[in-house]
Amino acid sequence: MNGRLKNKFPFFESKIAASYLPKIGKYFKIACALLNCFGKRQETHKPKNMEIATSILERKSMPNSLQLRVEEEKLDSRVAKWTKADSSIIADFPILTEEDLKSITLGVYQIRMAKYYCIQHLDRNSSYTIFIHVEKPGLLRARIQSRYSKSNDHLVWIQYVPNVIGVGGLRWYCR
Repeated sequence: MNGRLKNKFPFFESKIAASYLPKIGKYFKIACALLNCFGKRQETHKPKNMEIATSILERKSMPNSLQLRVEEEKLDSRVAKWTKADSSIIADFPILTEEDLKSITLGVYQIRMAKYYCIQHLDRNSSYTIFIHVEKPGLLRARIQSRYSKSNDHLVWIQYVPNVIGVGGLRWYCR
């Protein structure tokens, strides 16, 4: 949707002067309204979209137990000894299907974007590098570079039940 917006309204394509800040919200709403009214529909109504929307609303009202744990135990402020991730370090990680990934990411967008994240994490030798720290058994912390800024990293915590198939015992939190 952002691509369509930038395509139709070049104003949103590049940096916008600070003098527009007070009005930018109104401009954005007008542009979106015009696209909604006169633009071609991206997708027709599908039952899967209702499932995704329902899942989003359910997750919105649920507290993130892993986030609470990270904050209470101050896991985000601990110094970590980062190790390059490989399958031997987390051999007991749950096996996930493509449907499991779609369930986690609420659709296919993030799965499509995975290609670009992978390319970004390739080093000079075409090795895929993500650094992890095993906090405790069944709890990982990964450091992943932001796709938008080379100077920003994201910390991701994943709590899992070892050797499980599917998303049943999986929790995640990103900061």
